[in-house]
Amino acid sequence: MNAIFSSVVVAVSFAVLACCQDCEEPPNCTYPDGCKEPQEVGPCKALIPKYYLNSTTRKCEPFKWGGCCANCNNFQALNESERKCLH
Repeated sequence: MNAIFSSVVVAVSFAVLACCQDCEEPPNCTYPDGCKEPQEVGPCKALIPKYYLNSTTRKCEPFKWGGCCANCNNFQALNESERKCLH
């Protein structure tokens, strides 16, 4: 049973790594320019609560980030998004 479990863990680990190999790390972000980037959920499947500046409404709004392939318009807190993008 442990051998099967270990094999599954290894296979899943490789799948996760393969998923994110095509992701580029965001460049050193500068603000407010980084806020102009579109919302990027990314290809991974986590549901991490984040905030981004919606360029249409000019408001910071919540979204669920997949956990990989973030761009510069990706913030952990509403006040961080507002501080960097709206002031």
